[in-house]
Amino acid sequence: MNKSYRSVWNQALGAWVAISEVDRACGHGRGVRSALVLAGALVLATGASAQQDIHYLDGQVRAEAIDVAASTRQVLSIAAPDAEANQTGLISGAGTIVKQGAGTLVLGRDFPAASSANTHTGGTVLDEGTLAVTHAGSLGTGTLTINGGTLRGGVTLANDIVVNGDFTVAPLDQNSTPAAAQRSLRLDGDVRLDTATTPTIRFVAPPSSVTYLLEMGGVVSGTQGLTIEAPASNRYWGDLDFVGGKSNTYTGLTTVQGSTVLGLARTGGATSIAGDLLVQGTSSVAFLESEQIADGSTVTIRSQGFALDNPYTGERTHLPGMLFLRPGLTETIGALQGDGTIVLGSSTLRTGAGDFSGTISDAGVPGVAADGRIVKYGPGVFTLSGANSHSGGTTVEGGTLRVAHDSALGTGGLALAGGTTLDYDTTRVAQIANAITLTGTATLNVDGGSVRQSGAIGESGGSQGLVKTGAGTLELTAANGFSGGTDLRQGLIDMQTTGALGSGAVRVGADAGLRVGAGATLADLKVANAGFVDVSRTGASAIGSLDGAGDVRLGGSTLTLGGLNLDNAISGVIQDGGAAGGSGGAIVKSGSGTLVLSGANSHTGATTIDAGTLKAGARYTLSAASAHAVAVGATLDLAGLSQRVASLSNSGVVSVLGATPGTDLTVTGAYVGNGGTLRLGTALGNSASVSDRLVLDGAGASASGRTTVQVTNLGGLGALTTGDGIEIVAARNGATTTAQTTRSAFALAGGHVDAGAYAYTLHAADASAKALRVVCA
Repeated sequence: MNKSYRSVWNQALGAWVAISEVDRACGHGRGVRSALVLAGALVLATGASAQQDIHYLDGQVRAEAIDVAASTRQVLSIAAPDAEANQTGLISGAGTIVKQGAGTLVLGRDFPAASSANTHTGGTVLDEGTLAVTHAGSLGTGTLTINGGTLRGGVTLANDIVVNGDFTVAPLDQNSTPAAAQRSLRLDGDVRLDTATTPTIRFVAPPSSVTYLLEMGGVVSGTQGLTIEAPASNRYWGDLDFVGGKSNTYTGLTTVQGSTVLGLARTGGATSIAGDLLVQGTSSVAFLESEQIADGSTVTIRSQGFALDNPYTGERTHLPGMLFLRPGLTETIGALQGDGTIVLGSSTLRTGAGDFSGTISDAGVPGVAADGRIVKYGPGVFTLSGANSHSGGTTVEGGTLRVAHDSALGTGGLALAGGTTLDYDTTRVAQIANAITLTGTATLNVDGGSVRQSGAIGESGGSQGLVKTGAGTLELTAANGFSGGTDLRQGLIDMQTTGALGSGAVRVGADAGLRVGAGATLADLKVANAGFVDVSRTGASAIGSLDGAGDVRLGGSTLTLGGLNLDNAISGVIQDGGAAGGSGGAIVKSGSGTLVLSGANSHTGATTIDAGTLKAGARYTLSAASAHAVAVGATLDLAGLSQRVASLSNSGVVSVLGATPGTDLTVTGAYVGNGGTLRLGTALGNSASVSDRLVLDGAGASASGRTTVQVTNLGGLGALTTGDGIEIVAARNGATTTAQTTRSAFALAGGHVDAGAYAYTLHAADASAKALRVVCA
């Protein structure tokens, strides 16, 4: 007949006995129970799923061995949550051990010297309660399957592990009496995360100030993430370290929270985390080796870290949200997010993108120099908005670095590679004092508002340039050392000192502007249509070469142009006004080159041609409100285009001459000849011939001094003249000239000019006409 048995400890016999229970349905009334003394080992029947539970009592030490048959699950149960029992007898066989019940079952004795390895091969299942291991072989050679409960121990286990649910770890140090300040459990087998949702590994709260250390040396795999946490405390922390030379492959989110440290220490190029990482609460992630996180992972540091009071030393240890414990490490991640704390030591953190508003420092790691560095790589955008203090510098290898705090770049310099962008968030930053080194042509972007770059901008690896974009204002206050030029494409650059734009050419694009500070000078500037340069605050400034279609705003300042001795052309408007306001702006043309003006210029200060040539490129481009003066050796060239000026002092050459005659130079004030030359073109013929003219217009207009007139025949064949002849200097509307009385203001070069058989000489016109006409007769 079929019988069922259960094992019961018989106190009288001092042995375990197997009780046979006969089913009442077999006709034996209340049933008959018989006891069989178990000698030595408990042997289970070999059914495919037969199960014989063993129930432990609190304080029980069970020395009997257990032999678990193949394909059999042996349940070891201790029910009471506060109960603890020891299974000191060895476990063997090909079956599976299952720990159930809320109590604690210790496999072996609490001291390793008293424990031996179990040899069962069917694996161990932890369903609930606490399973304590005392020997590296406590779990036999099979897989540990964790469905819940707590794993306790201070040994190294090589078993593979399958995680099906949340569980707790309680590391122990069984070699120290009293317990050391750090207790550890090491899992060297591979761990497979088989849960439908992210499992959590929890550290138990220790009874005193200790560090619980869980080391995992195998491959952690699966599509789920992993959460690691310890209760928040200032007396201890839980420390899970990924160690060894194998890469983890699980791809879900790793979350670290509570008073927990996640140590990343995989070696030989192996990585600890393949997915994203979140550090929150008061937890910390600590790097002990380089390149521990996959390059594409997003790391979010929301933890400010925590402080631990050490009862053994009396010291307080502070752990930040991210910490590099060894010198010279490098970590590359896809993105950095959060508002926590990071301590770099002498290591380098590389990120492709992200938005980090926490603090980054590098001091405080024992035995490690403070020289930490941040590197932005790839095409993305990375924002720094915290008060950082790292001293090793910041490098942008690709994409955009956005700064949103005056101290966002720490205390070191910033290196910008070619094609990269430094973006100033002017809603949160007012000034960046860090020095910038250009290793290629880079961009500074200010979308709105105004920001001051007071750190000097230099270059490395050859001549490098700077591009300014965005509608905002960039103030440059240092004498900068880059030589590749400045391309101002949008917005405004406020150049507050000479050299602020380096030594290369400067281009101001459409809808962009350059504001020049007091006394500042520029070498080579080109201003595009709708762009402008504003020197109204300077008082006096100089631009060695100015070209383009943009406007020039003088205010009340004097701008000297042409010092580089180059030929230039300005088609924009030279005018008063500008940021500082004011009027009376003046232009000085210096250098041997030619400056061509073709805009509708309106400045009210003087126009002085000290050297070279100031040439008209359009009719009436010279400011009618400006007093013009031509120095000895200099030229004012109308190029056959009529002009009107407020006054003219001629010590050099004033050329009205063009390809055809008929050009007027009108002066509404005083014309003073200081031994200069006036060049005119005339079609020498009869009195009706067309000629260039100097026209004195208005009651305030007058001519004085001495001027030599050079007349060039433009296609005339010569002819007799009648009356006053051909007019070349005219007085209108009340203007006067000393030629009416002294006849000495103008003299014809050589005394005459010839056309064919006719010689033309200079005569005063009829005074009764109330205008002076100088004619060739």
